[in-house]
Amino acid sequence: MAFSSRSLSGHMRQGSTTSNINAQSSGQSAALVARVNEKKAELENLKDLRDLSAAVADQMEALEQKLATLSDGTEAIATVVGNWHNVLQAINMASGIITTYQAYCPLSWTDKIFGSQNAEAAGK
Repeated sequence: MAFSSRSLSGHMRQGSTTSNINAQSSGQSAALVARVNEKKAELENLKDLRDLSAAVADQMEALEQKLATLSDGTEAIATVVGNWHNVLQAINMASGIITTYQAYCPLSWTDKIFGSQNAEAAGK
């Protein structure tokens, strides 16, 4: 009988060792499943980040185009404003010539252009 009890206690040890291994592997398996789920969630977050980054990049490109248009418009305005000095100078010269001409001529410059009809109308 001693032989069979040894055999029985050996089987019990194997059973208990096997259950410990199964418990450890199921604990590791649960940890691995949890880690896989965390990685899946992280992957989804990274995909969302990629999509949002692409949207921001598209908006930046649109902004770049708008700024280029604004820059071109600003250059055109700067050219016009830069030419105002020349325009005002030409107006000043023209008004100076008219004033000088009126000072030396007895008739007004409009009489010279339109004839003496204006002078007769002004004299009445």
